[in-house]
Amino acid sequence: MHAAVFGNVTAIIQRMYSRRSLYHTRTKDLKDFIRVHRLPKALAQRMLECFQTTWSVNNGIDVSE
Repeated sequence: MHAAVFGNVTAIIQRMYSRRSLYHTRTKDLKDFIRVHRLPKALAQRMLECFQTTWSVNNGIDVSE
C-alpha cells in the first residue's frame, strides 16, 4: 500500500518538474528568437506576456495538438 502511494506521489512530482522544464525551455527559445531578430521592446514584451498568459490558461498544454 505504501509503495503504491509513494509511486503515485513520485509520478506527480516528475510531471510537475517536466512541465516546469518545458516552460523554461520554451521561454528561453522565445527570448532567443526575440534577440536574434532584434524585435522592438514593446513587441517583445507583448510576445512574452502572450506566451505566459496562454501557458497559464492552458496549463502548458498545446490545444492545437
